[in-house]
Amino acid sequence: MFVFVIAATVLAQEPEWNPARVKECNRACLVNIIDGYMNAIFKHDPKAVPPLSKDIRVTENTAEISVGEGVLWRSRVEPTSFKIYVADPVAGQVAMQTRLKIQGRDALVAVRLKLDRGRSRKSSN
Repeated sequence: MFVFVIAATVLAQEPEWNPARVKECNRACLVNIIDGYMNAIFKHDPKAVPPLSKDIRVTENTAEISVGEGVLWRSRVEPTSFKIYVADPVAGQVAMQTRLKIQGRDALVAVRLKLDRGRSRKSSN
């Protein structure tokens, strides 16, 4: 069994914040965003995630890495039916705890995403 922690931060690439552009994201919207992020991992396609900020911070086991690097992005990762979603539309955050098959071995993974200016701001554990 692997034990690891991954954290990332994504900021919208907008020069100025405009509250008129912010769209509400309810529970279903937040769950859809985190499912899309996980699908990008399963496909090993970092370009399938929302636009990333220049000051993105991604960590795994407390070490900083780049998007597309790390255990989840580089290993054979398969989903299972075990998923717990925690969505907070007021704070614009969603988290998922899931059991994945990483290189054929079970691993418990937690991923957290935060919306910033109506777009994804990611972090995973």
